Amino acid sequence: MLSTACQKKAVPAKGGNASTTTVAPDVVLAESGQALIHAGDSKAAILELDKAIEENPKNADAYYWRAVAKCYLSDNAGCCADYVQAEKLGHPSAKEMLEKNCK
Repeated sequence: MLSTACQKKAVPAKGGNASTTTVAPDVVLAESGQALIHAGDSKAAILELDKAIEENPKNADAYYWRAVAKCYLSDNAGCCADYVQAEKLGHPSAKEMLEKNCK
């Protein structure tokens, strides 16, 4: 089952068949990155999240989760820069994480 984020980004497939949907590539990559973080592989997560951001530079979730991965790897400058971008793009948790991690 798709996560809530993927469900929100699901779009009808080409051809107009309303029963068939595809998920935007950036959403799939961001979900994969998040899963890699939860699996303990922050380096691989960053690579996936970099791809998600390349696909869609306005993907707030990708910046947010890349910040999380960078924090796990003690890249504080990168972590905080990504939280700032996630907040600018409207991620609901970014401001709290900025305050917590980037003083």
